[in-house]
Formats: sequence, structure tokens, C-alpha cells
Amino acid sequence: MIQKILVIGQAPPKQFQKVPYDTTMIYSWLQEVDVTKDEAQEIFDWEAVYDKFPGYDKGAHAVPTPEEMEYYWEMTLRDKVIDSRKIWVLGSTARQFLENKEEMKDKYVIYTIHPSTRNKRLYNKVKADLLHDLKMFINN
Repeated sequence: MIQKILVIGQAPPKQFQKVPYDTTMIYSWLQEVDVTKDEAQEIFDWEAVYDKFPGYDKGAHAVPTPEEMEYYWEMTLRDKVIDSRKIWVLGSTARQFLENKEEMKDKYVIYTIHPSTRNKRLYNKVKADLLHDLKMFINN
């Protein structure tokens, strides 16, 4: 059995999605590196640094509190990180929370911008590098 790549974002959206990250740009990114939406469900294990929608702040999703993230880390996420070889971290909230965790050391990790459509302009600036790095990460 092939071990799935752990993808860690900020938190789930307010409304349930049958397919994780369905309202973001992530599947168009993956399509650019020859991974279909269906294939993505097979090769990725979708997670977040908090398991509940944290509400809104200034029109965007609020950032979970450090206490909320730490609680979820201890209850669930830590074990998933320990059991993973490859981890894709989405966005600055997840990165800031995870990058200094001892359990992240010795893992093959890629950090990218969050695939929110609010980041479309930034994505267009970093697209070539992001897609190159993502393709290398998935295929190695």
C-alpha cells in the first residue's frame, strides 16, 4: 500500500464539502502537475491544524486560536504527522504552527501559499516555482 501524502491547511470551511478544498484553487494546481481530482483523493490525506470552522474575521475565515490548534494537535494531528513521510503545508497559519514542531523534523515537507481564491494574484506571481516544486514533491 502506498502511503498517502498528508496535506495540512488551516481549518475546514463553514459548509461541509464532499471533496476537501473543493472551493479553492488546489485542484487546478494539481491538474497542472497531471493529478486529477479523483487521483488526489487517492494520494492525499486531507487535514488541518484545527478541525472546526473558526468563524469569520474581517470577511475571511478566522484563524484558530493557538489553544485550539494545540488541542487538535495533541488529540489527532500529531499522530498523523508522526505516521507520515511526506507533508504538504498550505498557508501561513499552518506553517507558523507546524514548522517548529519536533515531529516535523526528518519529514519531506513542502510549504506553499494557501490555495484560497483570495490568493489568485499571489499564485500568478509564484505559479512557475510552486508548480515545479509541487510536481517534484509529489513524484519523489
